Amino acid sequence: MKDGVTKAIELLEETEDSLKTLMQRSLLDERYVEVATIARIAEGVTALIAKHQDESQEVGSMGTDFVPILESTEYPRFVRNGEILIKEGWSKINRNVYRHQSTLGITRMVVDALLAGRPNPRRSFKMDDVVHLVRDRDPTIKRYQLAVSFGWLRTAGLIAGTGRSGYRVDPDKLSVAGLGELWELLPESMEQS
Repeated sequence: MKDGVTKAIELLEETEDSLKTLMQRSLLDERYVEVATIARIAEGVTALIAKHQDESQEVGSMGTDFVPILESTEYPRFVRNGEILIKEGWSKINRNVYRHQSTLGITRMVVDALLAGRPNPRRSFKMDDVVHLVRDRDPTIKRYQLAVSFGWLRTAGLIAGTGRSGYRVDPDKLSVAGLGELWELLPESMEQS
């Protein structure tokens, strides 16, 4: 069963998708002032999603399973179950482990977006840049799924930096072929899905 925060974020994501459709229609009808107004509203919804997803991830409330544990020093950690990427994180508030999931396919899309976007190693980029690149290809992907994939790529050393100062790609390490090799190095989850 989904908690209230998860459902609220899903509703905001649906709203974001609907606003995108409205902008496209307004653009086709050449109602440019309307496009600009809807774009500002969409930016606000996107910022709201990002803010509350960050908060809900910290609390561990994205509809995830909790497993009691005593130590928080081992997190986050990433494991796989088939083609499912699982991030296990530590909730400081609940003092429990939470789990978020993505897939190998979504992770490939993140790598493809980074390679296609050709981020300059000397210039930083934001997580939102990646979100837009991937969602242009598949708008059904949820932001938290991208965050799991992105987090694993950071942990693996393919992406460096922090959210506030921006991120950089290591062009010598980032490749689709290298992703497959890294995937095989991920430990298998002990739990069955």
